[in-house]
Amino acid sequence: MIHHHINIINHHHHHHLTSIIIIIIHHQHHHHHHHHHHHITIIIIIIIIIIIIIIIIIIIIIIIIIIIIIIIIIIIIIIIIIIIIITIIIISIIIIIIIIIIIIIIIIIIIIIIIIIIIIIIITIIIIIIFIIIIVIIIIIIIIIIIIIIIISISIISSSSSNNSSSNRNNTNTTTTIIVTIIVIIISSSSSRSNNNTNITTTIIVIIIIITSSIFFFITSNTTINIIIITSYIHAYRHTDRQTYIHTDIQTYRQPSRR
Repeated sequence: MIHHHINIINHHHHHHLTSIIIIIIHHQHHHHHHHHHHHITIIIIIIIIIIIIIIIIIIIIIIIIIIIIIIIIIIIIIIIIIIIIITIIIISIIIIIIIIIIIIIIIIIIIIIIIIIIIIIIITIIIIIIFIIIIVIIIIIIIIIIIIIIIISISIISSSSSNNSSSNRNNTNTTTTIIVTIIVIIISSSSSRSNNNTNITTTIIVIIIIITSSIFFFITSNTTINIIIITSYIHAYRHTDRQTYIHTDIQTYRQPSRR
C-alpha cells in the first residue's frame, strides 16, 4: 500500500515534470518563432530603404542628365544665333561695299562723260571759230581783189578820159565816189556785225581801208571823195575803241586833198 502510494506520487510527479518541460519547450519554441519574425521585418525595411535610395539616386542622375542636355541645347542655339548674326553682318558689309563701288563707278563714268562732252564742245567751238576766220579771210581777199580791179579800171578810165572835158571828169569822180562809199560801207557793216570782238578782222579791215583810201586819195584830188571816205571810215568804227585812229587818220589824210 505504501509502495502503491509512492508509485502514484511518482507517477504524478512525472506527469507534472513532463508538463513543465512541455510548457518550457513550448515557450522556447514560441520565443524562437517570434524572434525569427522580427528579423524578417528588419530585412524587409532595409530592402525598402535601399530601393528608395536607389530610386532617388536614379531620379537625381536623370535630372542631372536632363539639365546637361538643356544646357548643351542652349549653348548650341546661342552658337547658331551668333553665327547667323555674324553672317548677316558680313553679308551686309559686303553689300554696302558693293553698293559703294557701284556708286563710285557711276560717278567716274558721269565725270568721264562730262569731260568728253566738254572736250567735244571746245573742239566744235574751235572748229567753228577757225571756220569763221577762214570765211572772213576769204571774204576779205575777195573784197581786196574786187577793190583792186575797180581801182585799175577807174585808173584806166580816168587816164583815158584825161583829155576830155572837166564835166566828164566830174562824172567819173562822182561814180568813183559812189563805188568807194558803197564798198567801204559794206566792209564796215559786215565786219561790225559778224566779228565785233575779233582783233584780227578789225586789223585787216583797218589795213584795207587805209590802203583803199590812200590809193583813192592819190588817184583823184576830189574833196567830196575825201569827205565821204572819212565819214564812212568813222561809220565803220564808231562802235569800237579806235577813236584815236580815226582822229589821226583824219588829220593825216586831209593833206593829200590840199595837194
